[in-house]
Amino acid sequence: MVVDATMRPGVCSIPKGLWLRSTNQGVTANAFAPDDLNDLVGGACFNDARVEVTAV
Repeated sequence: MVVDATMRPGVCSIPKGLWLRSTNQGVTANAFAPDDLNDLVGGACFNDARVEVTAV
């Protein structure tokens, strides 16, 4: 996930193209999206999701 000063407040960016094996926890941004598919081409319904970011 990326959060930097060039982004609007309240926005975060999660890069696309990661494989599950590329992460320490074995999950990617797709874990936030529902499994729904669109009727036209059978692809993902959207490319955004509401998240809450906290410092660790």
